[in-house]
Amino acid sequence: SSNSSVATVNNGTVLAVAEGSATITATAGDKTTICHVTVRQNIQIWENRVKAILTDIYNALDGPNWIHQENWCSDEWVGTWEGVHVFPDYSLQLAFDGFGLKGKVPECLGDLTELKVLLLRNEPDVTGTLPESFKKLVNLESLCIERTSMTSLPDVFPVPSKLKWVSVFANKSMTGPLPESLGASDDMETFSIIGNAFTGAPPASWARHYKCLAIMGNNLSGTIPDTFLTGEDVPYKLLTILNQNPPGLDISGIDIKGCWPKEAVEDIITGETFKFADVVKKNKYTVFLEWAPWCPFSKALMPKLVDYYKQYHKDGLEIIATVM
Repeated sequence: SSNSSVATVNNGTVLAVAEGSATITATAGDKTTICHVTVRQNIQIWENRVKAILTDIYNALDGPNWIHQENWCSDEWVGTWEGVHVFPDYSLQLAFDGFGLKGKVPECLGDLTELKVLLLRNEPDVTGTLPESFKKLVNLESLCIERTSMTSLPDVFPVPSKLKWVSVFANKSMTGPLPESLGASDDMETFSIIGNAFTGAPPASWARHYKCLAIMGNNLSGTIPDTFLTGEDVPYKLLTILNQNPPGLDISGIDIKGCWPKEAVEDIITGETFKFADVVKKNKYTVFLEWAPWCPFSKALMPKLVDYYKQYHKDGLEIIATVM
């Protein structure tokens, strides 16, 4: 056994000692093989503990008045409690979507150390912030906080972190600085912070996530960290953070022209190619934006830009819009 405090071998029989993992190696002559052993506590003991924590969450968030509460606080298997999913490895998903939660996220949430997925969506009566105990959720991989009345995100995320998917969207009261620890994971695949009211500058360490990062429609302002202005793909790093509500981030010291694509691109109307630098030279002001036909923000913005173009093109204004 690689870990006799978890499992031992006695005359060829593997004996469980305590929770944890161990590698068992068996050798006969010149042949060797291994197997990995995981020792878990009694399932009934595990379920009783999880149920007790979930019941505390239920009581803290006005559970008796929830719209969806099937099997909650019952003797039924915890995986049948509405919004609760138990994965084969006994990790958990807790998904609240329009349940009618009311109040602040309780401290006891951090005791659900098995939690892999947490979703708080369409819960406008959830207020306050995340508890300090959130640091204990070291197995959390997915976090979704959308359309709540929470007021901030404190720096309470586990470091190191296993987060792969983060969405913090349309929480209109969520302000204050962005927490550095939210971006502590090196395994991030989706990192979306859109339509909230965060202030200050983006955390410097988040620049490394630029391939999956989107921080749009917040109230960020001040100086852009150097990490977004150096290294490779600077234009793409900047595009992840520049779309903010006024006054926005300070770009006075940045050569924005150098952030435009250097290669020739095709005009989707005429089919002709052109270079951004050539357009910039010809005009006094040039607006550059990325937009998408499916995006409601783009649809609302484009008619306004057309009006600006008609009014000010004669004075040296040009607009370049690339389609995503």
